[in-house]
Amino acid sequence: MQTEYHVDISRWVYREKIKMLFDNFRQSWPLSLLVGGLLCYLSVEAGAVLTGVIWWLLFAFLILLRLRLVMRFHRAQIELHEYEIWQQKFFIITLLTGIAWGAGAILISADMDAAGQVFILMILIGVSGGAIPMLGVLQRVMLAFQLPMVIPYVLWIAPEFENRGLLLMLVTGLYLVTVMFAMKRLEKSVTTSLTMRDRLEQRTEQL
Repeated sequence: MQTEYHVDISRWVYREKIKMLFDNFRQSWPLSLLVGGLLCYLSVEAGAVLTGVIWWLLFAFLILLRLRLVMRFHRAQIELHEYEIWQQKFFIITLLTGIAWGAGAILISADMDAAGQVFILMILIGVSGGAIPMLGVLQRVMLAFQLPMVIPYVLWIAPEFENRGLLLMLVTGLYLVTVMFAMKRLEKSVTTSLTMRDRLEQRTEQL
């Protein structure tokens, strides 16, 4: 008798990707809180104590909200057709987290000099790059996190650099394009790996 994922391989692969997405967050959320705390510290150091603390509390709330969703996901008995609903919930919270990163960076760097603004950009780039192995199994989720985090901030600080602002936007654009290609390759590799796993299990069942 064939198992359910042999009936519809595409739906099974999609389900396994969503499982990976939720599993990855269980490993990454402490680091997210730590890096968010770094941004809060920079805000306090710049004199915007209230702004930094309020932002970090909101950010921590979103992280813990997503963690609660992940815990509920692992406790639930989920039917194959219900995985899309869970993915949409994860997508929405991830989008809000990306917006929180971008908005927080703008608010916190408002009173900083050019060096401080570039340092925050480096943090955002590091966070967005580090999220690829965690969120890249589903490209739309990764983009929902990355684009609202990086693009608004770069567009906001670019005028501060006058002639070099255009160069900053160009370099950031090249970075985002490179990341998109990397995510496509990652998602394709995951799909191929899962498909091969399914075929191997089918052959094993036939023995």
